[in-house]
Amino acid sequence: MENASSAPRPAPIREDVAQVHAIRALAMIGIFLHHLFNGIPSLGASPLGAPLAPTFQAMALGVVVFNIMAGFVLARQHFGPAHKALEPYPKFMGRRLARLYPLYGLCLLVFLPANLLVFGLDASGLFQDFLLRIFFLQSFSYQAIVSNTAAWWWLSLLVQFSLLYPLVLTLFDRLGSARGFAVVAVGCWGLGLTLQTLAAAHPDSSWPHLAYMAGFNIPLRLPEFALGMWLAEAWLPGTGPIPLKRPYLLFCLGLSAVALLPALSPAGLPLLPYRAFATIAVFMLLYLWPAMERLGHAKWARWLSAASYGIYLTHQPILSYIGFWLPPMDPLARFGLMLVLGGAASVAVAHVLELVANKFTR
Repeated sequence: MENASSAPRPAPIREDVAQVHAIRALAMIGIFLHHLFNGIPSLGASPLGAPLAPTFQAMALGVVVFNIMAGFVLARQHFGPAHKALEPYPKFMGRRLARLYPLYGLCLLVFLPANLLVFGLDASGLFQDFLLRIFFLQSFSYQAIVSNTAAWWWLSLLVQFSLLYPLVLTLFDRLGSARGFAVVAVGCWGLGLTLQTLAAAHPDSSWPHLAYMAGFNIPLRLPEFALGMWLAEAWLPGTGPIPLKRPYLLFCLGLSAVALLPALSPAGLPLLPYRAFATIAVFMLLYLWPAMERLGHAKWARWLSAASYGIYLTHQPILSYIGFWLPPMDPLARFGLMLVLGGAASVAVAHVLELVANKFTR
């Protein structure tokens, strides 16, 4: 009789969710355009650019989309057809960091020194900047968040979520996904509302700064990831036109209603939860829209989805270099030129750095 340990193991079940590729690609385009627009202040002040400014600012919320999808992709391995058990904590974190560090570390080695050369900065703080970022602490530094690598704060947030993911998943398993999400949302969004209330009541204290910086970190951003985890459990593909469990569907419909409130009182809603509510509503509309599934099979969407991590890391510093080198010109012409040059350079540099990173990880 053949030993059971020598029997071939079944191949792991791989689930391909096409709309995730499409939405990730669109979110990356939005984040790129947001940073491009913000890098040309004269465009935002122009008669043509001023009406478009709210749209370009809203594109920054592509990060919320990234957060939802990060929670979904991780938790779908557990709640989806693969039914993958939670790995031991050291193995899980080692695998997560191994996905982030090679390309990110190369970007640190390339762009931090490049900033000194391009902008003629003092090198005395280079090592400190490197340590801050290599340990994913940049989301706690205001200087890092307003630099030309500001987008890298999301890596800090992603690592914070990864550290907490096993705990949140355990909470979901014990309480159920809906109740587990409720605990996370009430606790974290409640803390956010408390901080914003204190900041408004004491504008000359340290509360406004604390409330601002908290918006870049866990726990305030944890519900966005947790919602993706709930979606991973609530999604039932092939069961109907809206293949979602009823509690999740009702929750999203409720958030969609809340997202319409600024039309009545735009200045009366707390900023952070509302942004999350509105983005979640848009995300779910896109996720359930059949066109997104079809778009997710397009070659360009697949390519951009796969390349989005590298482009996310490279695009903002590259746009800042191009903007620094370009001579004065019409803001709209500057936007078009930076769109072409910055887009091509970001893709090319990301591709080269990914090739180098892959060699180190073989």
